[in-house]
Order: sequence, then structure tokens, then C-alpha cells
Amino acid sequence: MVEARVTGGQRTITRLTRSLGHSRVVIGAGHSRPPDQVAVDDTLAVPTGRATMLIAAEEILWLESLDNYSRVHRSGAPPLTVRRSLAEWEEILSAESFFRLDHSLIVSLDQIDAIHWRWPRGTQLASVGCEETLTIGRAATRRLKDRLDGGC
Repeated sequence: MVEARVTGGQRTITRLTRSLGHSRVVIGAGHSRPPDQVAVDDTLAVPTGRATMLIAAEEILWLESLDNYSRVHRSGAPPLTVRRSLAEWEEILSAESFFRLDHSLIVSLDQIDAIHWRWPRGTQLASVGCEETLTIGRAATRRLKDRLDGGC
């Protein structure tokens, strides 16, 4: 008989998942098991240095690259700097909800509140629950427009 061993960390994540009311907690890249695709109602375990934060996928507005790190911009909260590259995020985030605009930026399509096309200094994206706007260049604007017009 093989006995499954549950660590304290796994028990904590299971307990928090139940108390938060989310379907599951996704550990993701950088851990011992392969990443899962994240659904909007999932919670992510995000390494921030000495701690692991649990954030809801639906809170993510956009992610920007900082080499092997990334900055997670969230709805109604200050940005988090985490030890995860955009390539790692791309492996676990749903391609239906999250779109990589360029080498340094992934946006949540579900959280875009308004798009100001061809702003004199670049297209500006306004996100739900965030006063800060995100300015993107011409190539990223073209990719976003293609995606919103039905491309994948």
C-alpha cells in the first residue's frame, strides 16, 4: 500500500482554497509539478521572495517583465514584484483571458475597461479598478486590435 504524504503547505493551500471560495489554487511554474492552465476563478500561489502570496487570477490587470521577475498589476491593490518570468506566466495563464502584447507585457483582456486608440503618445488601456492607465506602442496596438477583431 502506498501512502500519500500531504505536507503542511499543501494542507494550508487546500484550507485557504476552501475558505476563499475559489475552485482551486494553482501553484504554477517554479515548483515540482507542471503548471496548470489558470481559469478566471482560480487563485494563484505567487512567490514574492520570502513569502508566497495567494492572488485571484481575476485581480490581475497586466504583467510587465523585469527580466527573470515580473510586476503584477492588480485591481485595487499595489503592484507585486514576483520571481516569475513572463514566459512562465504565459505557460499557466489562460490564452482566452490573457494576451501577450509584446516581449515585456501581458494584459488581462477581461479587465480592460476602455481603450483609447491612437492617443498622441500611444494607445492607452484603462483597466477595471485601477486609476493608472497602460500606454502601449503601435505594434502592440496592432496586435491587440487584431486579437479583439477575432484573431487568436
